[in-house]
Amino acid sequence: MVTLLADPERRLPETDPFDRQLTIGLGCFLALMQIAASAKGFETDIQLFPDGSDADLLGARPVARVQFRSNSIAADALFSSVLARRSTKEPFDMTRTVDETTITTLNPAIHDVRFAGTADDNQVATLRELIWEAFRIEYETPATLRESIDLMRLGKSAINASPDGIDIGGMPLEALQRLGLLSHRELATPGTFAYQTGLDMYQSMFAATPAFVWLTTVDNSRESQIAAGQAWLRLNLQTTRQGIALHPVSQCLQEFPQMRMHYQRAHQLLANEGETVQMLGRLGYAAAVPPTPRWSLDEKIRFT
Repeated sequence: MVTLLADPERRLPETDPFDRQLTIGLGCFLALMQIAASAKGFETDIQLFPDGSDADLLGARPVARVQFRSNSIAADALFSSVLARRSTKEPFDMTRTVDETTITTLNPAIHDVRFAGTADDNQVATLRELIWEAFRIEYETPATLRESIDLMRLGKSAINASPDGIDIGGMPLEALQRLGLLSHRELATPGTFAYQTGLDMYQSMFAATPAFVWLTTVDNSRESQIAAGQAWLRLNLQTTRQGIALHPVSQCLQEFPQMRMHYQRAHQLLANEGETVQMLGRLGYAAAVPPTPRWSLDEKIRFT
């Protein structure tokens, strides 16, 4: 049996005050675990929140208990795409369109999670403006910007020492760091080259978005957040399988006070009555990007 626990050190209290996005990430992990288990012929029985859950914070109680049963089942077809999966934080190729039929084929078909998407020019333009304005709110709010900057690993040495968070390495970024133009302090200071470069980079990235996809749930329970994470993981593997790039853009879905207007706007545009928009993503075509450094599995397993 495996017990899945949230790591309190991974919390982002400024941008994710109710641990909603953290819970979605744990749902992604559970879906990946199921897919990997199937490749070894195992079925999984997942019991969510066996000791109960809290709507405000995840806390120390188990998120899930997972039993593995040998049943010689066939490997999930998405397993072959696991190692190639990426979140492509790049401008997409605007000469290549994503048609509505292609978007429909990406449906992860997870119970109680509604999948939708659009390549309509007018709707895409509206959503591009929304995600850019929401990004600016997160970027220009000192507490939320500082939370992101604290997660940035600047240069190869920092990335290798802490292979998590936001990796910023390679040329010319390493050269800018050596020149003193790129540092945590510079990134946090309005008016500096580093601060403005961050804004400019995301503005051009968001402008190069030909389509969007999103996931909604009928409520905002912990179970629904887990289901949204499971659906997102399968969606990302499906896009990978079809050679399509996917980039989650979560700013307008965050629940901190300064984001309230954009949060409400996102729900007006994307949700049915009573639904919660759990995930929103840019969709398009782009050149392959390298994998993001991550901790080994051994670093995260505790044996009891």
